[in-house]
Amino acid sequence: ANALAGMPTGGQHRLTSLINLEEGIKIAKFKKQAGWSVQIKPTGYRGIPIYTVKDLTVSLDGKAVDPDTIVFVYNNTAYKPSELKNLLGMQWWVFDWATLFVPGSISPGEHEVEVDYNYANTYSAGTATNGAKERLKISDEVAYLAL
Repeated sequence: ANALAGMPTGGQHRLTSLINLEEGIKIAKFKKQAGWSVQIKPTGYRGIPIYTVKDLTVSLDGKAVDPDTIVFVYNNTAYKPSELKNLLGMQWWVFDWATLFVPGSISPGEHEVEVDYNYANTYSAGTATNGAKERLKISDEVAYLAL
C-alpha cells in the first residue's frame, strides 16, 4: 500500500543510514580511470543545501583517502568535493544517493569504509557533522560512472 501511495520503500526508506549498505562497495570506472565507489546520502528526514557540505573525508580500512582524488557524483554530474561550495541553491535530498568514486585498486573481500563531512546546521547557527563507519563487501556489480 505504501508503494502505491508513492512512499519510499527498501533502501530508500533507511533514513538513518549514511552509507548505502545494500549496494556495498563497487568496483568502478570513471573517465577510463579504475577505482571503487560507495553511495552516501544525508541522514535525517530532509535534505541539506549541497553547497554547505565541506571537509568530506573517506577512509578505507583505516587509511585516509587523499581528498583531492575523491569524485562526488550527484544527479549524473561529477564534482570535486571542493567544488560543492559553488552549487548555490542546490538541495541534496534525503532520498538521493550520491556516489563517491575513489581511484585506485581495492582487494577482494570485506573492507571498513568510513565517510565523514560537515554541513550547515539548518536548525540553528553553526555546523553539523555526519559520519559513518561500515564494514562492506565488494559487490559483484561494476559501477560505470561515464559522465
